[in-house]
Amino acid sequence: MKWFKYISGMLVAGALCCSCNNWLDVKPVDKMTEDGLYSSEKGFQRELNGVYLSMVSNALWGENLSCGALEVMGQHYFVNASENSYYGLAQYRYTEENAKKRFDAIWSGVYNLIANCNIFIEKLQENREVVTPSRYELYLGEAYGLRALFHLEMLRIFGPVCSEANMEEISIPYYDSYSPTPLPLLKVLEVVEKIDKDLDYAIKLLEKDPIRTKGIVKGEGFWDYRNARLNYYAAWILKGRLYLHVGKKEEARHIATKLLAGEDPDTGAGNHFPDIFLPVVREDLDKDRVYLSELVFYAQNLKRDDRVYKALFTADLETTKILAASDEFISDLYSVEEQNDFRSMQWTTSASHAGFRLYMKYAPVSLPANDQEPDRYKIHPLVRLSELYLMAAETSPEDTECLKWLEELRLMRGYQIGNTVGAVPGDLLNKEYSREYFGEGQYFFYLKRNNVSMVQSQGGNKIQMETYYQVPLPDSEKNYRYE
Repeated sequence: MKWFKYISGMLVAGALCCSCNNWLDVKPVDKMTEDGLYSSEKGFQRELNGVYLSMVSNALWGENLSCGALEVMGQHYFVNASENSYYGLAQYRYTEENAKKRFDAIWSGVYNLIANCNIFIEKLQENREVVTPSRYELYLGEAYGLRALFHLEMLRIFGPVCSEANMEEISIPYYDSYSPTPLPLLKVLEVVEKIDKDLDYAIKLLEKDPIRTKGIVKGEGFWDYRNARLNYYAAWILKGRLYLHVGKKEEARHIATKLLAGEDPDTGAGNHFPDIFLPVVREDLDKDRVYLSELVFYAQNLKRDDRVYKALFTADLETTKILAASDEFISDLYSVEEQNDFRSMQWTTSASHAGFRLYMKYAPVSLPANDQEPDRYKIHPLVRLSELYLMAAETSPEDTECLKWLEELRLMRGYQIGNTVGAVPGDLLNKEYSREYFGEGQYFFYLKRNNVSMVQSQGGNKIQMETYYQVPLPDSEKNYRYE
């Protein structure tokens, strides 16, 4: 990667965004020198905020890694028109120009964030005397956790389907320090070990995370809204996500079941996790389609209405450009007995798009005029409570236990007790992943780690997936690495 092109992105993103929360306040880039950035605790806060703000660019979690490219790869939309910018990607034509540009933007954007995390870590360690001693480890813990998350996302996209047989395959580079020159591509096992190590260190550094004792504090301070940052609990769930991806099911199951039981996965001591992250209630569904009370970690995107909803999902778009699902697909996803499912409310019909259901999860919401937090739903979920239920179900050694966890999740989504009677565990698990993670970029990874051999597009095509789960490294990376 041509690092000199990307490492300045953090402050630029920060300068372009603002928020009602002080922790997102930034100073214009032309008002600050590099020495000024790292001479005060405020400077370090601005730099760390820049990482979070950069995550919601359309190249990354603002589209491609949430409701865009990865969802298309999971066949969650009907993309059957050649005029649609996602047409080639829906057929896994990774070498077509449009798809290549998307993956190049993903690769460059994520490794830029990794570079910024490494610079932040280096500068914080060099200047630790300028930050409050009790907060030093918290800043560092967030940076290590973010670095692990970013590498995990790259491994899940550009690495092979993980199995015992291919852990020696070459995958991606791991940048655990800033480097102006490319580091070598590592074996899958080596990358996994480094991600695991970073997450372990993040968990240790975040042991005194305020979220563990105070929960989610609403305010304008830097340490408020801890679920808008990579916190202690998010780091644990990402560790479970890593284990699930590489087939370490028992380890993933341990993390999921311990957290849901209100116990620390490491020490077994009681924690407040079940009291902090609460299931959404029906009364909030009109204004809350992302289930904010359940989000363990999210990214705020104040431009989501224009850059996401209006660009991808609104009824004003032509049928050839909109991302929508077919009536048939949604009817199958929510059969007659499942029409009370909260998640079915995320879909609507439009006379201008006959035969399709329009996706409303990211549509603007109407809030009272006196609402004190008008931007609180302009977010992209990154880690949520339900991931633990699905993780526990997927790693259960017995079908009865799998169904037990799925029943508990479905009780949170409007179903009644006994809602899994007669269900086939594998089929129901697949549908629950699809329903729960629609628009969040996670379903494709469910298909990948289970190496599902065939998927069906909403246009009716049956696609053999053997060669499509691993996205090729971008040309920009290969050319720079081997030139």
